[in-house]
Amino acid sequence: MTVDNTFMIKKLQAMKTLFAVYSPLTKMPYVECDQETFDDQIHLFADLETAKTFCQENAKDKVPMAIRKLEEDKVILDFYHELYQNGVNAVVYHDEVNQTRMELETIIQIPDWSKMKQRPVFNPLIQLTAAYFFQEARRPEQPKDNPERNRRLHELEEEMLVNITRGNLLLPVIEQPAQEGEDGQKRLGAVIVKNNKDEVFQPIFTDLTELARMYPNAAKEFKVIAVPFSKLVTQVLKDSQGFVLNPAGFNMILNRPLLTLIAQRFAQPEEKE
Repeated sequence: MTVDNTFMIKKLQAMKTLFAVYSPLTKMPYVECDQETFDDQIHLFADLETAKTFCQENAKDKVPMAIRKLEEDKVILDFYHELYQNGVNAVVYHDEVNQTRMELETIIQIPDWSKMKQRPVFNPLIQLTAAYFFQEARRPEQPKDNPERNRRLHELEEEMLVNITRGNLLLPVIEQPAQEGEDGQKRLGAVIVKNNKDEVFQPIFTDLTELARMYPNAAKEFKVIAVPFSKLVTQVLKDSQGFVLNPAGFNMILNRPLLTLIAQRFAQPEEKE
């Protein structure tokens, strides 16, 4: 039986302040799979106290959560678009008395890519499967010898790695002036980051939203190229340990050994070099 949520949808669309639950383990909205509908859903709240209670209840099960306040129409709309890019398809809205599940496409208009000349690069399956994996893998105080949990982690990790091999990822580069004798062509320099051990990595991103989270002025500072996974290894600098995927988000290290392992185990035959 289909439930008519028209009133609640309009109420949510009219809200000027909302509170979203985030995972500090991924720096992304906390996502869960509904056991009945199998929706990949997040939680939104009308007031702060209800959101705090929700987070406290989950903390009993060692599920870390944080609250982000969303204000103004643009911020809220950008948040919904972020959900779409993250593979989330439903929102559970909590007001003073009710919990209402709504499909994301009933709240905002989903872009029709068939009418656009060029589809922007984004990877909802990478974002979604990485969220599920890191929410559990980084969960504190969990037993390391639980066979059921380890089996589940292995499944989540494999699903994430398969999706990484199927995506185009965004690599920022710096355009450098041509040197004498190069016919005026600009050279491309690498963007690098370092960890606390002073090791060099190259940042790479699933989408422009993640790029802007790390580099708010990226459009002015960098040229961005889309690189399929099969070509990533050719982009590793001599002195680089590899890549860091979405460093301001779930922050996954793709070092040289892992890149090789992923290519050998998970890449499709036509993707392997």
